[in-house]
Amino acid sequence: MTTIIGFDPSLSHSAAHWAPRADLLEGAVFGGYGTFAIKSEPKHFAHRLARLQEIRRQLLDHVHSITKKHGAGVMFVEGYAFGARNDRETLGEWGGQLRLTMFDLGWDVVEVAPGTLKKYVTGKGNAEKDGIRMEVLKRWRYESTDNNDADAYALMRLGFDWLRWRDGVQTTKALAETCAKLVVLRHDAKVELPQKKPKRRKLAGVPVNEHGIAI
Repeated sequence: MTTIIGFDPSLSHSAAHWAPRADLLEGAVFGGYGTFAIKSEPKHFAHRLARLQEIRRQLLDHVHSITKKHGAGVMFVEGYAFGARNDRETLGEWGGQLRLTMFDLGWDVVEVAPGTLKKYVTGKGNAEKDGIRMEVLKRWRYESTDNNDADAYALMRLGFDWLRWRDGVQTTKALAETCAKLVVLRHDAKVELPQKKPKRRKLAGVPVNEHGIAI
């Protein structure tokens, strides 16, 4: 069984939808097996690191509980909006903590670019932010509470479509192209150092080793 989490990260309100694969029946209409939100306001914390620590604590509580009951799986997270102007550094710190925390709990991560998510849901990569929320209601009959919630739900649905595509289930050309572009960041990936070969230099036509000694 593979568990999927759709996660839309935000400093003030991160939203998540999750479900074990067995709970999504083909063609079923449902609001997700479970959902959770992580909320924080800067005025409640002495500094940004204290705020990040609390955000991470909430994430650990939720995901540890899911992992313990259903096992680890894959988190589909909305990627960084590189054009954002506000709180980019702190958002980057939160994004790093999010990904590494999931790795530590045994989860793989798939980053979905904002434009890719918009195209998956609406058919247009440059759709307005509210367009996802409206299309989520239209396509899946899920009435989201806000844009973050809608994004998280859409990411979960993309996760299950990706699972079916990976297993060879026939799908549309557009969806297959989207899924083929997604890269899984495995939590257990090994670091492979490049194998350097000694350079062979020539001295007056005579091959020498890296120390300049004729060979």
